[in-house]
This record gives sequence, C-alpha cells and structure tokens, in this order.
Amino acid sequence: MANVMHITALFGWVCLLGFSTRAPAQDNFTLAIRNQSTSPRLMLVAVEFADHSQRLVVTSGQTLLTALAKERGFEKWPNANEVARTAALVGRDKPFQFTKPETQKMLEATYTAEVLAEVRKKLGGLTTADLRSRLDKVDGFKNVYPADPELRSRYKLAVAHVLLEKGIPVQINCLDASLGLAQ
Repeated sequence: MANVMHITALFGWVCLLGFSTRAPAQDNFTLAIRNQSTSPRLMLVAVEFADHSQRLVVTSGQTLLTALAKERGFEKWPNANEVARTAALVGRDKPFQFTKPETQKMLEATYTAEVLAEVRKKLGGLTTADLRSRLDKVDGFKNVYPADPELRSRYKLAVAHVLLEKGIPVQINCLDASLGLAQ
C-alpha cells in the first residue's frame, strides 16, 4: 500500500511540474519523414537553392530523403534512407540546402506564387472543420481546381500548401492521387 501511495504522489508531482506522462505526439514533419506508405504524407519544408533563394515547398518525406541522399552523395549506401532520415530530423530547424540541379528540380514547387495566392483567397473564408471535411470528399476542392489536368495537379499541391499552413495533415491517396486527410 505504501508503494502505491508513493507512486501516486510521484505521478502527481510529475503532472504538477508540467511533464507529460504520455509519449510525445509526433509532429507532421517527423510523421512524413518516417512514412513508408504508398499514400505519402505531405509536409512543408524550407529549402535554400544554389542561388540562395529560399522557398517553402510541399513535398513528401521520401522525396526529401531521396534529395538529401543525392545532394550529399550517399544515395548508393545500403543505409542511405536511414542516414538521410537522421540528417532530415537533425537539420529540420533551418532550410535544407540544395545546390545540385537534379536535387533542386526534385524540390521545386510546381505552382507559382500567384497560384498559391489564388488558392489562399479561395480557401480563406473556410474554417478548419470545413477544410477537413472537404478532404473526405472525392471532389471536395473541385471549385479550386482548373479543368486542365496539368494545371489541376499544380493547384492540388497549392491546396496542400494552404492546408498544411493551417495545420491540417495531408496525404496523397494512392488509388486516385487525390488529397486526403493524413492519419
């Protein structure tokens, strides 16, 4: 009985001091980096290119890992994915630098600043709950996408950008390449 009271008292002090007794929730970046699914989780990443320009881009964890491995020259190592994952998690608080044309191309945004501004305007009046519910529908963002299939994919990533800015986790669904709510 005394041991139970001692543990209860210790638990109370841990809670009072502000420590969580649960495992910390993983953030979207970590979940995207660790995602190995055919429905990749998307994330916003700060990238610095060879011309020293910096951009916030939407990418999957696997694309970032591949770009890091190619940029740093260890893509052929047997443990390249693990090394890249560690590099990504350690370097996440500053822009990732890419100077090789091949890796820069992998992380270039396919949508322009104008398209992003247009999507922000179209989605700006919607609540987070409205945006989340639209992700559950096949054509939830139909009014945002243009009819041209090539432009549609660009707008889709701009929509993902806006959703991620609002803290809504997004993935590319493997069956139809639509946006979905990441689990």
